[in-house]
Amino acid sequence: ILYVGMFEEKTGVSNEQWKLRNNTISVADFEKELLEKYPDFAKMSYTIAVNQKINTDKTAYLTENDEIAILPPFAGG
Repeated sequence: ILYVGMFEEKTGVSNEQWKLRNNTISVADFEKELLEKYPDFAKMSYTIAVNQKINTDKTAYLTENDEIAILPPFAGG
């Protein structure tokens, strides 16, 4: 899991590895675990990227070795 910007500041690390309890986990379940570990994230706006692609499907499944990034809001121009 990569933490970018203010998320790196909140966690104190730029990245960490999580071991999946099963071989897969849904994005929704991952997010639930993320908020349990870092409750302050619930007050923050963020986007989850999986393997360098923005993920909007909470029912999608993550598998071992997927790269997950927690990204702050960003604006285009």
